[in-house]
Amino acid sequence: MLNQMVKWTVIIGLWRKYKRHVSATLLCLIALILITLFHQDFIEFNDKSQTPYLALSYVIKWVSYLICIILYWLAIAKINRAAKFDSTLHSMMKSKKTQPATNTSINEGQKLEAPKRDPFAHLRNKKTLRSKADFIIESDKNN
Repeated sequence: MLNQMVKWTVIIGLWRKYKRHVSATLLCLIALILITLFHQDFIEFNDKSQTPYLALSYVIKWVSYLICIILYWLAIAKINRAAKFDSTLHSMMKSKKTQPATNTSINEGQKLEAPKRDPFAHLRNKKTLRSKADFIIESDKNN
């Protein structure tokens, strides 16, 4: 049951992200297959009727292949340009990048002014910080 849910979650996630890419690719492949089928039909027709346009049909075939590939490339480029990152993580990252960075580093001999409601200001001004373990070690040494 869980395996099926994971599979469908991955499939749905990939489809949501790449549905435009997949549909453009399928459209291009269908167009190329149709061009090939039409050209094969024309070659069979040419064998029966001996029209002088066989060389022209190959030129048209390859030009239409090239046009399909260029249109596909342009469509994918447009899709990629239009792709927006709408997740909350990306919007948060954008807002963090646009906010100016503040310098919170402390140089030696220089104290930062504490913000109005900074509960840790007294800790920033201490030379050394001691933990509970430091107090226990000291009490063991003294005893």
